[in-house]
Amino acid sequence: MKPIHPIIRTATDNPHRYVVDLGRIGGRRRLYRAGTMAEAEAIAKEQTAIFTRHGSRALDIPTDSIIRMSELLDAIDSRAGRKVTAEAILDYYIKHATGAFCKKKVSVVLTELLAKQGAEQRERSWQTTQSTLRPFVAEFADTPIGDVSRENVSTWLDSRVCPSPSTKARLHRYLHVLFAYAVEKEYIEKNPVDKIKAPKYRLPAKEYMPVESVERVLRAVAEGGEGLAAMAIGFFSGLRTAELGRLTWADVNLDSRQITVGANVSKTYPRNVRMSDNLLAWLSVSGRYDAMVCPRGRRLEAIRADACKRSGVRWPHNAMRVTCATMHYAMHNNAHETAAMLGHAGGTRMFFDHYRALGDGHAATREEAERYWGIAPRRDGNVVAFCA
Repeated sequence: MKPIHPIIRTATDNPHRYVVDLGRIGGRRRLYRAGTMAEAEAIAKEQTAIFTRHGSRALDIPTDSIIRMSELLDAIDSRAGRKVTAEAILDYYIKHATGAFCKKKVSVVLTELLAKQGAEQRERSWQTTQSTLRPFVAEFADTPIGDVSRENVSTWLDSRVCPSPSTKARLHRYLHVLFAYAVEKEYIEKNPVDKIKAPKYRLPAKEYMPVESVERVLRAVAEGGEGLAAMAIGFFSGLRTAELGRLTWADVNLDSRQITVGANVSKTYPRNVRMSDNLLAWLSVSGRYDAMVCPRGRRLEAIRADACKRSGVRWPHNAMRVTCATMHYAMHNNAHETAAMLGHAGGTRMFFDHYRALGDGHAATREEAERYWGIAPRRDGNVVAFCA
């Protein structure tokens, strides 16, 4: 690009005015009028700088358009809360105008997310994602993911009639996962759920089974024999119900007193669980009816329901794992050890939020825990409590 050399001369029609002549640029003669020599010199300097920096096209932009553009840039900076470059604005426009961000439909993005989870997680995990997000995807299935705004998501969440605040919080959590995946794949720039506050709710109080109830249930199960090993492991090692369902006798080593919760069994990450004295005693007298520790299908549920009915015991939600976690903490007073036994990654919050339970409004005592970890079988298969 050749440099320009402005010429300033008096106007032929008015000797008291001046003309700034930039010469022929871009196929056009560039002339500017000024009232004074100082104004003419300023115009010459300004136009030379514009041409040098931006080329001939910049000279075609009217002054009022430049002012309007400057106002728009100021407004964008103010709205964004930071300085936004012209390059960033251009990049944003191209991506959205061409559909680079928003052509993928919500239903397609969910399908991709489920495929990713299916390759990395257990079937139950991606099925939970699918079922939780089904109502949202049903409404926005054909909507480009980039067209779903924070207001859309917030309005949809507010309109949902949920049985409890925790259900709505769950929706919020899974929506965040969906849009986080879209951000990761660069389908959108920002997660619209980031600035939507998750619903606050009070976690329902967890309840552990009294020591006497655990004894009565195990006594009833021991009479039949089937399911006794699974129930004992549930009560005294705290495995999840799903983990119990995948556990084989090959994972249970009585000699080393260790239960291996491998990657094929664990919901989160592999771990080893040390057997307590009373669990070892229970497993030593438990029959092995299959390669699997737990009876197949929903058989254990039926065994447990029958045992509760015969022993007159009420079964709280998630009774074995919650009771084990509560009594383990009461016995050892070490939340990190209890969380590790339960297979919780990332500290003790999950334990305190979801597993440390109360009985009759109070936490389990050390004396209760000692009696709990002392529940062991008699030789004839009945239950007796002994000092751990």
